Amino acid sequence: MSTEPTPTAFCPREYKPYWKDLTDLELQRGQANLERGTSKTATVFQILRHRKGQWTDLPRLGQAARCRCVSALIAMLRKRGCVIENLTDKHNNEGPGEEWEVKSWYKLVKEPKDVLAERDAQPNAGNLL
Repeated sequence: MSTEPTPTAFCPREYKPYWKDLTDLELQRGQANLERGTSKTATVFQILRHRKGQWTDLPRLGQAARCRCVSALIAMLRKRGCVIENLTDKHNNEGPGEEWEVKSWYKLVKEPKDVLAERDAQPNAGNLL
């Protein structure tokens, strides 16, 4: 099982930057809950955080969280203030039936505390405590 995306991998779409709508307090609570949590969402966060800046394949996240719907967990992380990139690679398997195979990887770019630090660094950021 490959853990790194191939050069032909592509990003299918942009995701709504939910973190822009969150208050500083919501970002702080989200960070604390993800760091201390034992939920499936927190498990995925902790793996991505451990490999921050590196691509992590979907099966690894699914096995660790014991979940088949990793995309729902990623969506929850994004709603809590995480900035996560996604790559997918679709290729045709040679042989009878010519089935397509899709592989997916995720990378944590920013966690809620990083978003807070960026806000604090910007003058007139409009903190909403």
